[in-house]
Parts: sequence; C-alpha cells; structure tokens
Amino acid sequence: MLKKFFQKRPEQIAAIQKWEYKVVQLFNSQSSSPENASKKLGGTLSAETLKEQFPSIYAEKDGRKQIDRFLNKVGDEGWELIQVENVVGLPLMIFKRLKIES
Repeated sequence: MLKKFFQKRPEQIAAIQKWEYKVVQLFNSQSSSPENASKKLGGTLSAETLKEQFPSIYAEKDGRKQIDRFLNKVGDEGWELIQVENVVGLPLMIFKRLKIES
C-alpha cells in the first residue's frame, strides 16, 4: 500500500489532506493562588496587587472555567480535540487541525 502511495504523481499527493497536531498536558499548580505567589516573591508584591495586575491568572478559582476558556481558544484557532489520555495521573490532550500549506 505504501508503495502505491509513493508511485502517485505530485499533483495527486498535493491533493491529500495533511494534518498538524498539538499535544497539551494539564497540570495543577499550587502557585495559582495570589497568596502563594506573593510568599514566593518574598512579599515584594502583595496578593491584592497580583490579583489586580494579573486578573486572567488569579480571577477564577474554578479550574473547569479555565479549561473551558482554553478549549474555546484553541477551537477558535481551528484545533479539534481528538483524544484525551491519562498520563501519570494528569490529562494529556491531543488536538489536530488541517495543515495549510503556504
């Protein structure tokens, strides 16, 4: 079968759909609270300042909303979630999208 593939003319090969893939592993970070981050910085920035300066990181404590936002963002970029695997107790997501040749 592979031999037949390579015997095709270049214009036939160009018509074959090509895909690109993205692999993302989610993890839980203990430093996601502004209080912990402030402590790690030795108190140079207060928890309130961190919340104010980095609202997208510290505004939500709900991990599901963060995952929803991430999935919608990659979906808007044309990525399709095709598989989720559990690797070392953490979800590994595999995305694909049609490769656009330039």
